Amino acid sequence: MKRVILAENQKSFRSFVRNAIKDKAIIIEACNGEELIQKYKTTNPDVIITDLTMPVITGREAIERIRMENKTVIIGVLTIHETKATYRDVAPFINGFIGKETEDDQAIIYKINQLISVGTCDLSSSMLKKLTGKSGMDLTAAEEEIAGYIVNGLCSLDIAKIRGNSVFTIQAHRRNITKKLKVKNTAELVAALIERELVNG
Repeated sequence: MKRVILAENQKSFRSFVRNAIKDKAIIIEACNGEELIQKYKTTNPDVIITDLTMPVITGREAIERIRMENKTVIIGVLTIHETKATYRDVAPFINGFIGKETEDDQAIIYKINQLISVGTCDLSSSMLKKLTGKSGMDLTAAEEEIAGYIVNGLCSLDIAKIRGNSVFTIQAHRRNITKKLKVKNTAELVAALIERELVNG
């Protein structure tokens, strides 16, 4: 099983997450950013799930330090601050962004399991709207979600598994996105999406 560091200063929330995923991962707990960094150095985790607002050292500072020396560990953040500014601030360091207040318990656990199994997770519809509301893109909600996965480097097969679609469906969405944004290839598509603030460039 994968080793997962769960960093959260609220013991009750750590217990909730631990009990929900204990059969799918080895859970290593931390209660602040300093302890997160210490546990990271001694346990070599596959995945880090962390709150952003924690004592001693914030989760934001901790993941920036970790990402500077490790480009491959999967990092997901949990936060009540589900704003465009917060997302843009942490986007260079993370693989997943989960809102505590806009997601119900089932959705939070589902997205944590996504991070553990495939290394990324869906953005909430409210977060997608905040990120794309002023982009000027005429993309459907499904296309916006798929575009986000493309920017994160996922192939059509991986996206199909996450969404429960066929590869042919994902490829059709990719063609539509490419046509709407008037680009010729994936590199141009990623550049266009970053420029239009679907993700932080």
